[in-house]
Amino acid sequence: MKFEDLPLDILIDNILYDLDTQSLVRLSGTCNTFRRLIDDELLWKHRVLTDYNLPLDASFRHTGWKRLYLKLEDSVVYTWGENMDGRLGHPCEARPVRGRIRGGARVARRDDRFASPQELVSLRGKGIVDIVSSGWGFHALDRHGRVWLWGRMLDGYGGQILGQRPVPEPTQVQVPSKIQAISCGRSHAIALGSDASVWHWNNYQIVQRILIEGDPTIVQVAANWGYSSLITSQGKLVRVDIPPISTNPEESLPDLVIPATSGVTLQSIEANAKNNSVPLKPIEKGDKIVQIAGLEKCTLALTRYGRIFKIWTELADPLMLVPATLTTELTKYGATEPEINDRDATGNNKKMHRFVSSQFRNFAVYTASGSVLLGHQDETTAESEPEVLEQLQHDICKVTFGDYHCGALTNQGRLLTWGANSNGAIGDGTMSMFAERKNIPEEITTLRNMFVFAIGFGGWQSSALAIPRD
Repeated sequence: MKFEDLPLDILIDNILYDLDTQSLVRLSGTCNTFRRLIDDELLWKHRVLTDYNLPLDASFRHTGWKRLYLKLEDSVVYTWGENMDGRLGHPCEARPVRGRIRGGARVARRDDRFASPQELVSLRGKGIVDIVSSGWGFHALDRHGRVWLWGRMLDGYGGQILGQRPVPEPTQVQVPSKIQAISCGRSHAIALGSDASVWHWNNYQIVQRILIEGDPTIVQVAANWGYSSLITSQGKLVRVDIPPISTNPEESLPDLVIPATSGVTLQSIEANAKNNSVPLKPIEKGDKIVQIAGLEKCTLALTRYGRIFKIWTELADPLMLVPATLTTELTKYGATEPEINDRDATGNNKKMHRFVSSQFRNFAVYTASGSVLLGHQDETTAESEPEVLEQLQHDICKVTFGDYHCGALTNQGRLLTWGANSNGAIGDGTMSMFAERKNIPEEITTLRNMFVFAIGFGGWQSSALAIPRD
């Protein structure tokens, strides 16, 4: 039997996915059949996730994986918006301010705002593959699993507490493990290691490991605004309090051990609903939580069969015994036809038909058909109709949110922004924080020559990762 005569499932699953990139390129040149097979987006997604450490939950990307693979080594980091505490990583220049006189001389103040994307040159060549924002700063993940931090993590400025001290340039966080995914709340970050270890911190010098009794496998971490959420491979959702605050850079923190009895599953929510006579559509056999997104007070949960639940994790007790009254199924955001959402760290032949992302009080639900459904933590109820923006109903793979501004990324590498300007955070070159709110998403034209592949907004600041288009 000839090599090309092998059954497609054996050829793809057992051969092509195990070949390195050079072998794939050589094989694609042998015949049209292999060229078509090797141009497959899922195959290049597998190679990107494997070779470049791109987080599985970074976006709902469907296309562009081969382009990413060829140029991810040359990723460029951009930040813009408010920079008063060095959160953008750019130096601030002193400039005179007209009309402000003190002691007979003009007072110079620091220019602390950037109204359009500026390259963060200090991260050039670092191979940055993901970026997320906290309340007053950023974290970036590189292809080697290192985490970089800049800006300020805790409220208050320049105090004795480590996280209050501004970090003006990207600085490596002292995480012992290779990291594969990061998430930020208002004043803390949490990370998932390649070895399934979990770490969190509120300054770059001291990190704390999180352990769950019984050693369940953690598949995703998501920072809420003032705590964090985890899910296990069995679909259990676990809440984690923020790390302790420290003033001593030499301090080490003991492991935070979460009891095995902590957490909530779809089945425990269903049982609680029955016990309290709360209406809830029955949980089907085999359904479980497969993806989460952290909000200020809630955790958004996507199930294997495409149901969306908003769980008020902030009000749950320490063991995450969530009353049924704190769980709302968002029926208008979930699947209306049968679908299967399966996670696979390699991206190998498994597909998410639905996807969720969030920041602060806003969230987005994406569908495989291309729809993007927007919602709000406090305003979206069980029967709420999703907010639908016409400009986001095609080709969108990621939506991110600041306090008052929003951004959306297309599969083709275009970045759209809308909302309040927040001292330049929209990125259109205008500066005033009092500018009229933009209700229609518009492309940032200064990035048209770049293929944007990741975005992270927060507070009054914005960020993007891009590679050259040519």
